[in-house]
Parts: sequence; structure tokens; C-alpha cells
Amino acid sequence: MTSKPVTPRVTSLSGKGKMTYYGVCSGCHSYSTRLIGPPVNVIQALYKDNPKGIAEFIANPTHKREDYPEMPPQNYLSEETRVAVAEYMLTLKK
Repeated sequence: MTSKPVTPRVTSLSGKGKMTYYGVCSGCHSYSTRLIGPPVNVIQALYKDNPKGIAEFIANPTHKREDYPEMPPQNYLSEETRVAVAEYMLTLKK
């Protein structure tokens, strides 16, 4: 135990997007392999330069594909975090 509290880590917005992807999203969405949800490269093709569209879907998903289960809402994430993870997802490459 420390004698005083540890200073909180300062995380950039892009770092928050990366941590959220690997901590929340990657369990269902890999880059190019089908898991529970569609691969990130498919999401990138659908949303191209529209991170806000991904962020809105994360908060209020609808059932789009018969061959995948409906995604549960991730609306517990702040809008800032949802946009950050969406922007991060659009930068991923194999």
C-alpha cells in the first residue's frame, strides 16, 4: 500500500478510444475475423469517414443482420468515448 493516493493517469482521447476498443469492443469485433459481431473491416466499409454514425449505433443499435445477434446498447459509455472508439476503429488496419 502506498502512503498517499496515486496520481491519476492522463489519457489522450485517442488513447481512450484504443483502450475502449480493446476493453469493450474487441471481444465481439476483430479486424477481419467473424466473431459475435461483424469484423471491423466490414464496419469500416459501411461507415467510412463517419465516426459519429458508429458512435450513434453503439449507443442505440438496431438489429441489422440476420446472421448476427443484435448488439446490446453500449450507452453507458460517454458520447466522447463512443466517438473516440469509433475514430480508433476507422484507423485499424490488418
